[in-house]
Amino acid sequence: MKQIKPLKPKQNLIALFISAAGFIVYFWFIDRSFIGKLSSAVAIPLVLIYGIASYFWEKNADKKAHFSHPDLLDGSYFSSPDWREKFLEYSQSKGWDKVKSKSMKADVCRRSNNGYSRAAILYGSFFTVCGIALLFSPFSVWKSALILIFGAAILSYAIYRFTGGHFRKWLKSFPGDINELEHSYMTGKLLVFKNSGINIGNSYTFYFRKKTCGAFPVNDIVYANRKIVHLKKYQNSLFAGDEYLHFLVVKNRSGSCFEVQLNEFQVEMALNELNLLINSSDSKNEIVESFDNSIITP
Repeated sequence: MKQIKPLKPKQNLIALFISAAGFIVYFWFIDRSFIGKLSSAVAIPLVLIYGIASYFWEKNADKKAHFSHPDLLDGSYFSSPDWREKFLEYSQSKGWDKVKSKSMKADVCRRSNNGYSRAAILYGSFFTVCGIALLFSPFSVWKSALILIFGAAILSYAIYRFTGGHFRKWLKSFPGDINELEHSYMTGKLLVFKNSGINIGNSYTFYFRKKTCGAFPVNDIVYANRKIVHLKKYQNSLFAGDEYLHFLVVKNRSGSCFEVQLNEFQVEMALNELNLLINSSDSKNEIVESFDNSIITP
């Protein structure tokens, strides 16, 4: 779904009042129905109240971001005593994740078995069974066939994702030594966050995300840094909160790079480990702003 960039807070509030005035004019002077008038009298004030509250909420969030962004960029946030204490507690209690399978392929594929894939398998199976059953009923044959094809397509893709198909495909075209990659992964240090993760081994640094994966030889890595995304969330262009997402960015000699999402403590752990391997202590932070505007329609 294409994202619609919301207006600035003041512009958004003005647009909301103009829209409200338009609805009032329509329901009270054009439509003139009792239900229309009643709905506008109840709904429009509630929307305006929420819009005004959202405006001040967003302004307050922007004010906080204005003061926090410099600390994130220069690293003072991550070097503060409070944060270092939380980081030490996290690294000691949670630490590195464990490889839970007997091979790299089995471990990576196992991590593809997430709730979305399982739900999609059930969804696809339901429509596939319904399509087959409807073929033997008085229901239209071509409509039954469409339902069957729809269900089979969802089921096939869900199984492909569930069994780590994207990783298997990538592994077949891997240009390096697979045995060396396997040994590097099995003896490496692993961090997993949601649908993504990174394994830092002696020979290769392997990463995986929801739909992609890849590996860099450790000797080719020249730089690693932290990327912070300030994500502002909207619902129907009205501010609904914000959060900071943390990414590890790794670059190699050829100039290509990959980024993988982790939590803020995992990024610090990965940076410390990578900087030891590439013999570097220079890693700058990068911060960008993004948005997620969920358009909800009746």
